[in-house]
Amino acid sequence: MSATTTAVQTAVPSSYRHHQRQATPGATLRLARTALKWYEIRRPDAPMPEGLDEETRAFLSDEVEAGRLDIGGQPGFVILHLADAQGRPNSVALLLVSTWNQANEIWESVYWKPVDGGPCQRVKKGDHAATYCVWELAVVWHERNAWNLFLDSARDEAALEAYLADRFSGIA
Repeated sequence: MSATTTAVQTAVPSSYRHHQRQATPGATLRLARTALKWYEIRRPDAPMPEGLDEETRAFLSDEVEAGRLDIGGQPGFVILHLADAQGRPNSVALLLVSTWNQANEIWESVYWKPVDGGPCQRVKKGDHAATYCVWELAVVWHERNAWNLFLDSARDEAALEAYLADRFSGIA
């Protein structure tokens, strides 16, 4: 039996310069039958554009009320990520809606919008598609641990409120 070695390649361009992002919790988004923790992720030196938080919260409320986003009473979290597109810092807002389903699974819906205007649009995923980036994973890891605490609890109203109050904040 012979071993074949293949050179491992990466799609990371040599011009890429990695940096940190700030994750900041916001007020819980309470909808008709559920509550979603809210996080913002951005470059530390880039403020969130005026009105973007309110616009995306209203958009999600409308999506749920109209039945276009069926999250059916499942708690979870939202990440509003001020992202870079085509080498332009802070040019796209990603809106990642994650809910806990079947006790231990994260289900996700993704939206994006150009920061300089235009509506939120849902991302349709293909067979092999993006999920979370390195900065978003800091929030996801925290949420995984917070949800485990909830699952190990009495899972009553007090435990759910404790889960909703348990937030990540910091450099990602």
